[in-house]
Amino acid sequence: MADQSQPWRYGSKHFLLHHFGPPLAGFFLYIDLRPGRGDSFRPSIPFVDLNEVFCFSIAFRTTVKDLTMNLLSRSLQRLLTLLLFSMVAATAYAVTPKVVGGAGDHALMLKADGTVWAWGSGTDGQIGNYMGISETRAVQVPQLAGTRDVAVGNGHSLAVKGNGTVVTWGRNDVGQLGNGSTATRYQPQAVTGISGVKAVAAGYSHSVALKTDGTVWAWGSNAYGQLGDNTTTERHTPVQVSGLTNVVAISAFYNHNLALKDDGTVWAWGRNNTGQLGDNTILSRTIPVQVSGLTQVAAIAAGGGHSLAITTSNNVYAWGDNSYGQLGDGGTTQHNVPTLVPGLANVIGVAAGRNFSVVGKSNQTALAWGENGYGQLGDGSTTQHGSPATVDGLSNVGSVAAGTYAGYALKTDGTVQAWGRNNAGQLGDGTTVNRNSAITVSNLVGVTAVAAGDSHSLAVKTDGTVSAWGSNNNGQLGDGSVTAHHSPATVSGLNGVVAVAGGLPTAWP
Repeated sequence: MADQSQPWRYGSKHFLLHHFGPPLAGFFLYIDLRPGRGDSFRPSIPFVDLNEVFCFSIAFRTTVKDLTMNLLSRSLQRLLTLLLFSMVAATAYAVTPKVVGGAGDHALMLKADGTVWAWGSGTDGQIGNYMGISETRAVQVPQLAGTRDVAVGNGHSLAVKGNGTVVTWGRNDVGQLGNGSTATRYQPQAVTGISGVKAVAAGYSHSVALKTDGTVWAWGSNAYGQLGDNTTTERHTPVQVSGLTNVVAISAFYNHNLALKDDGTVWAWGRNNTGQLGDNTILSRTIPVQVSGLTQVAAIAAGGGHSLAITTSNNVYAWGDNSYGQLGDGGTTQHNVPTLVPGLANVIGVAAGRNFSVVGKSNQTALAWGENGYGQLGDGSTTQHGSPATVDGLSNVGSVAAGTYAGYALKTDGTVQAWGRNNAGQLGDGTTVNRNSAITVSNLVGVTAVAAGDSHSLAVKTDGTVSAWGSNNNGQLGDGSVTAHHSPATVSGLNGVVAVAGGLPTAWP
């Protein structure tokens, strides 16, 4: 989770955590909202963490009257794709450092000086270096001084400029760049007919923007109604999402979106094959519908086909796919509306992997439930659990994150522990051995934020540098090589960063 100065503060119950994952992995979005003094809600320190292939974190803090957006996302991961969960809310536009990753194995970093840097796969032009080549070290994206926000999808990139306009570059086969064409762009180009934007989010092949007036706009792929304009027609320029006003935060997932309104309600639209919209159906929606029965929401997290929410009373609700018990109700029956997870209290953070869920509690412990084939529940076994079980070997937990098949905990002493799948060294213990209980990530101290992708992980340190470990086949670790690292290595040329995020999958169940 995240705090303004320190990307995440465990002691606070008010934060935003959002997590994404690979196709089958999970991703979650945790939005912290608490009653504001004199305001109906006060989105406090939000932190986003992503799952597996697309695990990304953002930190955003704001009050209804004085919103300071603090978005930070993650780096990239091989299958990372769209889900960049974009938190928004504000009339103040102080630039906060942010790292975001996407499905195409590339990442963007927004620095405090308003410049944008990129690294990883560049074959679709998503690096913005004019040449369509990959970069194993961070390079500056031209023409982007004064940038306010960035987002990454499956091979396409977005940036909000200081004047409220949006520029995009990269893959454009379905109009996801919003410039009226379907031609690939190797350098930033303005999105047609949109201004007054304060935040952007990217799905697999669609893009979403939140304007300062509280309305939401979208463009690109629309096969499942993910543009919210009451059609399934592909759009190459922005269209307004029908009926949404007073929105303070947006998130885009593979083929569906979520919006948080200033009254604490959550709205969803797009694909709904596993009940992920929470409207008591499995029908895709071409206009926003309210997630049933959820009010006073403090945080939301989404996995491959299930979602989690924390309310301001610190209760947890879950809905969607439950094939592996990932809804935590003791069974395996799908729920198309939010259902209370029994036996949980004082929860302050949530994360979702492919088919499992993780929560952090105010007593600084962590619990997990769902699929456990790689030990991703951390309970010392590989046995599936349909109810919350304590993660072994953990104490002083400050925040939690999830990759596709791995769990992570940032401790209050600045160290990180991990458990689950380790085929690419994503647990950072110097091996590729799966772990069914928490182990300490090697040679990593002074950490303020952590994020996970499908098979790589990222951490921001107190000195503003970023460490990465795990898979590196496309240069996603940013260390100047394509060699995997089984323990943390410093991302070259990065400083002034306060939060990170992983990436999304290239396909969802």
